[in-house]
Amino acid sequence: IVQNDGSAAGAGAGAGGDEWMNTMLKNAGVDPSQLDELMKSMPGGGEGMPSMEESMSMMQDMMNSPLFQEYMNDPEKLEQSRQMILSNPMMKGMMASMPVFDE
Repeated sequence: IVQNDGSAAGAGAGAGGDEWMNTMLKNAGVDPSQLDELMKSMPGGGEGMPSMEESMSMMQDMMNSPLFQEYMNDPEKLEQSRQMILSNPMMKGMMASMPVFDE
């Protein structure tokens, strides 16, 4: 588990992972209960993998949602997300390995 400061926590910190994730979601302006509802509405109720067609449809629906549009049009929220990625060594390395995100 990666902490807010980018450090890794041991295996015994699993229970705190939910709290960390909820804090991260709230900091990003996402209501964790809405995310839970979204997961339940997904094919399989959040369990199992949806087909490629279902995944593409869900991605398109997400990108067309007012919440996504509001988030993507808010420079402050985008910068917060960018800073969270840059402060997390694991995410920074993953993003750096993708040519589109080399900066």
